[in-house]
Amino acid sequence: MASGSSPSVSEPSSRQADLLLDLAEELPEECPQILENKKFILTKGGGSNKNYSKLCMMEIIERHGGEVFNSAENIGDTANTYLIADRPYCTIAYIGALSLNIPPVSYRWIVDCVRGNVLENFENYRIPAGYINGEVIPFKVTDNVLTGLTIGVYNHASHTQFSTFFKFVVENLGGTYVPLPLHFTDINEAFRKPEEKCDYVLIRKRSHQKDIVAAAKAMDIKPVYPEWLIYALLTREVDLSEQYHATVEKEIETADSEEEVEDDESGSSPDSGLDPAA
Repeated sequence: MASGSSPSVSEPSSRQADLLLDLAEELPEECPQILENKKFILTKGGGSNKNYSKLCMMEIIERHGGEVFNSAENIGDTANTYLIADRPYCTIAYIGALSLNIPPVSYRWIVDCVRGNVLENFENYRIPAGYINGEVIPFKVTDNVLTGLTIGVYNHASHTQFSTFFKFVVENLGGTYVPLPLHFTDINEAFRKPEEKCDYVLIRKRSHQKDIVAAAKAMDIKPVYPEWLIYALLTREVDLSEQYHATVEKEIETADSEEEVEDDESGSSPDSGLDPAA
C-alpha cells in the first residue's frame, strides 16, 4: 500500500484468514530492521477477527527490530510507541495505553510496512479510541483532564486488580489517587479524613455496595462507575452529569451484564463503559 492511502479495518474475507500466519512464515532469515527503536503494545479481546493473531504479530514486529509489550504499565518512555489492535477493545492494555496518550493503530499498518519493506505513515492507519453510545470517538492527546480532582477507588477483596489498574489510569490523567481500605467500617472512617477528602469514589458495577454509596453521598463524595472514568479517557472531558453516578437503588437492583474491561483474550476484569465496535 502506498503512503497516503487509507487502510481498511473492516472484517477480513475468508481468503485472508491466515494473513499474519502466512506473512510470518514467509519472512526471510534476515529481515530489514524497519521497526527499530519503536515500541508496540499488542492487544485483542473477545470478538476479534480471526485474521489478527498476537503471536504472529509479535514475531513479525520483533523480527523487524521492534520491541513488544503486553501492557502499558512497564512501557517507560512512550515516544515512538504504538497500540496495535484490529479494533477498539475494553482490554487493560488498550485502556492503559490510551491513558498514556499512546495512539491506537490498526495491525494492517505493520502488515503493509513489512510487505513493502518501508515504514508507512501510521496516521493513515488510525483506529478510534472507542465508542460512546454508538458514537465513534477519535483518539485525542490531552494531558491532565483530571487535574484538581481527588479520586478514591474501592477495591473489593475479590477483585484486587480493580484498584491497581484504575490507580494507573487516574494518575495518568492527572488525578490524585486515594487508596481506600477493604472493609466498610474503615472506609467510612477514611471518608471523614479531611487530608484524604475524595471528590469521587470509583466502585465496580453490580458489586452491591449500597453501604459504600450511601456513606460517600453522606460526605458529599460522588460515587461513580468506571464509565465515568472511561468517558474522561475517551473524550478528555469530565462528565458533570449524573449519568454514570452510582445510587443506592442501582446497587440494590440486579443489573444486566454489561461490557467489562478484559484481560487480553480472557475473561472480564474491572468494569468499564467502553462500547464495543459496531
